[in-house]
Amino acid sequence: PLPRAVPELAPPTREQVVAVPPQLQAQLQVEVIAPARSDLDRLQRLLRFMGDGERGLGLQYREDATYTVTEAYLNRQANCVTYTLMFLALAHLAGLEAYPQEIEETLSWQQLDDIVYRSNHVNVRVRVGMQRYLVDVGGEFVVVRHPAKRISMQRALAQYYNNRAVTLLSEQRLSAALAHADIALELDPDYPTT
Repeated sequence: PLPRAVPELAPPTREQVVAVPPQLQAQLQVEVIAPARSDLDRLQRLLRFMGDGERGLGLQYREDATYTVTEAYLNRQANCVTYTLMFLALAHLAGLEAYPQEIEETLSWQQLDDIVYRSNHVNVRVRVGMQRYLVDVGGEFVVVRHPAKRISMQRALAQYYNNRAVTLLSEQRLSAALAHADIALELDPDYPTT
């Protein structure tokens, strides 16, 4: 089939990818920050907030849901990259010490149409006092060979742009795919996946 004529939108800026909309900031303040009595309480409230469909976001895991934080808020869907970026943004606003991690070698493959994908996986590590806690939206779906390693925020953002590039490529939106891939390479030129 011929490529579809779809208007191409410029990739979001790095700041737009992780921007927390005012409505979400207000919900976070009411449900997580204001009632929390300690860092651990804030972490527990944030975890509930991310998954609770009544008083929180009720985020649903979907493999292909590579969204900005705002899009995930509106769609209530996220893959591991989007969930990680959203959790990090909200944890930062809540005053928690959190950072992204990557599992480079996973035994995870998928096929969409005629393309076979090998996936890596990201999650979040949160430090509260002397304790470290793992936050992982898709951990039960991933078989790993080695433990996760801390990565930079630049690499986490590069994964967002890389994922979007792959999705756009599969939709035959080549110029948009290349624009996203260029940003991924600019953010982390030594990252083999990109």
